[in-house]
Amino acid sequence: IVGMGCVFPGGADNPDQYWKNISAGISGIVDLTELDANASEDFVAGKVDRVSQEVVPDKTYTLLNGSVRDIAFDGDLLGSRYSNRDFELLTKGQKILALAMAQARRPDTSDAGNSRLQCILGSTADGSAELDEAHFAASVKELLEGLDAPAQPKRAFAQLLSNGLPGWNRDPEDLKPQKLCAAVAHKMLGVAPDRTYLVDSACSSSLYSLALGARALRTGEADLVYAGGVFAPGPANNNLFAQFRGLTAAESKPFDAKADGVVFGDGAGVLALKRLSTAIKDGDPIVAVIRSDGFSSDGKSPSINVPQSSGQAMAIRSAYERAALDPKSVQFVEAHATATPVGDAVEFKALREVMPPPDGGHRLLGSVKSLIGHTGWASGVASVIKICKAIEHRKIPKQFGFDSPNPQIELEGSGFLIPEAEVDWPENADGLPRRACLNGFGFGGTNAHFVIEEYLAPYHKALAARFRGKPAASLEVVLVAAEGLFPDGGRSFERGKLRMPKKRLVLPDVAEHMDASQYLAMMAAEKIADGFPPEVLKGLKVGVALGLESKTERGVRANERIFLDRLSRVVRATGASPEILDGIRKAITGKVIPSGPYTLPGLMPNIAASRITHTFNWHGPNIVLDRGTGSLVQALDAAINFVRAGDCEIALAGALHAWVGHNNAAREGVTLLAVTAAETAEKHKLPVLAKLQFEEPAAGAPRIPLDSGDTSYCGATGAPELLESVRELSRKPAVVLTWKDRKSTRLNSSHITIS
Repeated sequence: IVGMGCVFPGGADNPDQYWKNISAGISGIVDLTELDANASEDFVAGKVDRVSQEVVPDKTYTLLNGSVRDIAFDGDLLGSRYSNRDFELLTKGQKILALAMAQARRPDTSDAGNSRLQCILGSTADGSAELDEAHFAASVKELLEGLDAPAQPKRAFAQLLSNGLPGWNRDPEDLKPQKLCAAVAHKMLGVAPDRTYLVDSACSSSLYSLALGARALRTGEADLVYAGGVFAPGPANNNLFAQFRGLTAAESKPFDAKADGVVFGDGAGVLALKRLSTAIKDGDPIVAVIRSDGFSSDGKSPSINVPQSSGQAMAIRSAYERAALDPKSVQFVEAHATATPVGDAVEFKALREVMPPPDGGHRLLGSVKSLIGHTGWASGVASVIKICKAIEHRKIPKQFGFDSPNPQIELEGSGFLIPEAEVDWPENADGLPRRACLNGFGFGGTNAHFVIEEYLAPYHKALAARFRGKPAASLEVVLVAAEGLFPDGGRSFERGKLRMPKKRLVLPDVAEHMDASQYLAMMAAEKIADGFPPEVLKGLKVGVALGLESKTERGVRANERIFLDRLSRVVRATGASPEILDGIRKAITGKVIPSGPYTLPGLMPNIAASRITHTFNWHGPNIVLDRGTGSLVQALDAAINFVRAGDCEIALAGALHAWVGHNNAAREGVTLLAVTAAETAEKHKLPVLAKLQFEEPAAGAPRIPLDSGDTSYCGATGAPELLESVRELSRKPAVVLTWKDRKSTRLNSSHITIS
């Protein structure tokens, strides 16, 4: 790590101030109803505490939030890249991301751009207030147009709303997260727009972004990577999370006996990453070293949002096994710990299982979420920056908000200690660097564990020398299955025909809240699984990398009910027609079911990948990637890297799109491939369809551009062409898949790949 930048709640507008806040216990958690006079009327109802359990559909009982407020233009930091006026036109997420990038930017980053530079960010379409508002406004326009009412009153209604309803004058297409993040990365870092992509594995997203960045560096695909996350959700996030009583209306108290739920927060954090040997050669100020990482999926569980200690322990264990590290050498753990009693206890159980007590002392345990809240898709990088600053100051901070442990967290004899005062961080034993670890666990059982250590010049120069000149192992990767689903006619699937895989049913309440993307992902995965001997998939670690762009249809529709009371208030305030409002309200409530405890996991984009690992009890990493129309290519790249890095033995890679959009112009479809190492395929007698090669393609082989096909498939652009190219192999010796600014991938027929 050679640079870092952040903006987090509590005025933590750079890493130094962030550390000062952590040391002093300065909280950035506020009640949004105190900042916005209309928020309570628009979004709040019900009450949940130790006495009352009243949850109202589509409403939240609290708007407690870690809020980034008063984002000021900083001309010295932003330089000539943004004017004050242009900065004010950005979304909140873009503003805090731009400031974080400016802080992390390395002097050797060129504004002219660099093909050896990448930007990878944890982000979600559900983490943008402005996108939520624009989608709701588009829905209202859509319903208004179809309303059985005279044209003139409808035009008058629209005109009045244009001055009062947030999002009315914005197009959701212009607010897609990858577009927004790529625009900032291009402006601040000179990263080409198609070299920026987003990772969605829920709350572990920013850690997966670091992992994919590390793999790009390790394989020589990049020389400098900016990785991190950004999260700036609107109130809908609280309204949906409240449906299963997951929020606290009091305070965030990780590990504590009084903990009763999560407080979400805004934030952005960015790290500049280089290979260790390159950073040493370039004389970079090395902040810390990422020593190892580990990943897993929970697999089967009682519900997709119920964490499993066995799955978490798998990720933790793999990080130490990968780098042959002794867990006893870790002195400090920055936990995921979101202050849900069950979640904190499950995580502690996983830690105890893998990390025995250190020799002759304690291992300290903390969570920054007591001060800034749970910054979601940026929470992992928030933990990394906390660790980096603790290493710099050689201090481990007090765990604020902690009085006595959760009864399910038995500290006695565990080797773990929660610091009730700031302590000096002692030197490590046996000449090792100061060493910490952190967890990131997301909805859908997406688990990540990182080991971060202090940079010690003699130790790390010797370590770098061991690896210098030894590129990452380039396993031969082969294709062992390819399946897809596309509508028989028209642009979309008939919803009544989407189904769960055979013998893998869910409760009707769960099924009715699931987005079409989740059904399509599982149906395609089922076709692949049916082609393998069952015992093979049970014995191998299977992961998923799925291209999927922007919000799901279910996410858009759920928000229509959530924003109805805001619409009603704006109509009253502007004097717009109550009769037309009544028609819109009836249309929404008639077609959209009320939100409940299964709504949020049913609509989150990353759950499309998680449903696969959950349904089939697979334990490799599962992520969703968004690079716009290049999402399919990015998913294939990630899957191959997962296999080569040993994160899983088989990876399902593909892309899907499952909503025609407000204007019915998009197309739906899904393609999934299964890739593995050639030696794995040979060992388990898997049918090899093709070999994936990265050298120059054979002359005369037909070329299929994956990212310039029918773009109405959105994030699944190229999916039909990819599936067809695999089928072509039965008639042609080779097919060349191409995409912009990437190496070509040649798929050769199976008789050439078997050696």
